Amino acid sequence: MRRIEICERKLTEQASQQRVRKLVQLKNRPHSENVALQEGVRLNSKFEEIIEEIIDDCKAIRQILHEAEQAASTNAGFF
Repeated sequence: MRRIEICERKLTEQASQQRVRKLVQLKNRPHSENVALQEGVRLNSKFEEIIEEIIDDCKAIRQILHEAEQAASTNAGFF
């Protein structure tokens, strides 16, 4: 009878440890999700900065091409 009690206690202890691990996991989940969201926001911010730089570069390129077109129209030997 004593061995059965020890086995039952051991099983109960293991089940309790599993519940504790699950509770810790659930407790930490909002933090993990928050970290992931913050990373996404940071990446999104950098993405928007890069897009703005590309747009600014495109404006500069468009300006250069516009000036080249004007120069070409006044000087046939330009190209």
